[in-house]
Amino acid sequence: MDSEPRIGAPPEPEYQPPDAGLPSTWTYRGALLALAVGSLVAVYLFISPPESKGKQDQPRPVSTPTPATGATATPTQPGSGTTRTPTPTLAITATPTGTLAPSVGAVRTYTVRAGDTLSSIAVQFDTTVDAIVAANPGLDPETINIGEQLRIPGR
Repeated sequence: MDSEPRIGAPPEPEYQPPDAGLPSTWTYRGALLALAVGSLVAVYLFISPPESKGKQDQPRPVSTPTPATGATATPTQPGSGTTRTPTPTLAITATPTGTLAPSVGAVRTYTVRAGDTLSSIAVQFDTTVDAIVAANPGLDPETINIGEQLRIPGR
């Protein structure tokens, strides 16, 4: 373009760079301050994490399922020819006088010990896991705690 103005044409405005795409000075400084404060808080929490005093954060013992035991077969020599049949024996046990056996439908309490599972407790008291869970509302069958009191239904 020439440096001489044209006759009858409006004057050209002077070029000014746009600043709509740049943040203001205060916005920039505020963002830097927020970044610095957030970084300091993160470093502080990493160095000294807060201690929780809630009961829910304590480690819980994990119960492991007890494998079911079943009858095992005893191998015999082929062609032995003799088959022994075990003779059944009858064992009679008397209950002492003065103590009563629990009646059908009676409920007992049991304190969970280390190594107990619901299935082992059910076998010990000749009942089922479902019956124990039904007698103890709110019981999580996957997690039982040592020292927990369970109601054991009778058969």
